[in-house]
Amino acid sequence: MSRLLMICAVAAAFATGYTTSRVSSGGRDSGADSAGNPSPSRESDSRAAASHSTEDRPWKEVQQRIVSRWEASPGITVDFELRDETERALERIPPEDLETWMRNLRSTMWTDRDEDVPYELCRMLLKVLAQRGGGDFIQALNRNPMEHDQDDVSEAMGHWITHDPAAALDWLAGEVPEVISEDLDDHRADALITLAGRDPVEFEKRFDRETDPDLREVAQEAHARLWGTPEERDELLARAETASHGEAMAIREGVLMREGMEDPEQAFATLAALEISPEDRDDLDERLVSSLFYWNPFTREKIDRSAVMRAWTTRHPDDELPGSILGGFSDWSRSDPNGSITWLAELPPGNQYDTLAKTLIETGTREHEGVASVIERISDEEIRAEMLRRLKESWQADNPDAAAAWESGLPEKDRAGLE
Repeated sequence: MSRLLMICAVAAAFATGYTTSRVSSGGRDSGADSAGNPSPSRESDSRAAASHSTEDRPWKEVQQRIVSRWEASPGITVDFELRDETERALERIPPEDLETWMRNLRSTMWTDRDEDVPYELCRMLLKVLAQRGGGDFIQALNRNPMEHDQDDVSEAMGHWITHDPAAALDWLAGEVPEVISEDLDDHRADALITLAGRDPVEFEKRFDRETDPDLREVAQEAHARLWGTPEERDELLARAETASHGEAMAIREGVLMREGMEDPEQAFATLAALEISPEDRDDLDERLVSSLFYWNPFTREKIDRSAVMRAWTTRHPDDELPGSILGGFSDWSRSDPNGSITWLAELPPGNQYDTLAKTLIETGTREHEGVASVIERISDEEIRAEMLRRLKESWQADNPDAAAAWESGLPEKDRAGLE
């Protein structure tokens, strides 16, 4: 199982295990009174009516009401209240009616998903049918796929795993469709990880029967990450002492990751205190950095990574920067150049500073004034000269007058190098 997929699965399991409520979409105008942007009073009345049993209404009428309300929603992908109520309504409809409707929906693909009601309804129907039908529905879907280029069988498998990981594990132990068997280890790992967040007692029972060493390590890491609270941390680390080397490393990684999500500096302090070999310490250091930088691989907005950078450089003030740190810092600099520039100002001059400054500037950031302040503290003359040339070219392309004013204020040696 790839590391990225494992991180995604653990993130999903963490959300499943610890999230107790969902917030419906906001931002609606309280004064609005149109079908496309209903007022709170009209919307609440509509939803109260929709919550009544659908059993006393013809199925076609139910379909029409659902579609009408979805079309009136300003954002169907984030209107969680509407989606939750729709799912509850669909649970009372016979599965054969749901499947017929799902197969008759024709997506307006390649449009804004918030306007593609048929597509989003089709995905919801698939989810409900997978949760209700489990393995039987997945087998039927594999024999009679829908008419579009979607990986429906694997998507249905994912929904079932999230809904009932224990039942999914039992089914995966038998004969499964080829599309499932191709990724069987990943599906089994997803189910075991989800079970760790949902039912730790049942997880332990299943884990004790598991013989695949790779899967055991993935499960150990996920379990420790999900349950590695301060109260459980010492017990988990003691468990690592009697486990195989691979599982022990997985447990320690999970504990460190859980701690690092809340306090990266404490996680690195815990790592430093572990009585392990230098090689294992370096390995865990690398894993911890990678996990903390890429905990949510789908998020690319401005995430403050200064705590991770500060924790690592404090523990390794004179060490060469590993690829995980350089890669993570580069990604952070692209998504939030001002944040990375601000953190760099904390780092003392030296080899680490010069390397990270070069990494930041090579991302092509257009924060010229911030970059100029970064270059001022570069010690390595060769790197400094190269970065000055890069900044001049970039700044001149954007604002020649500002670039000229900056250049005129440089020390004579630096100006001479730019001529």
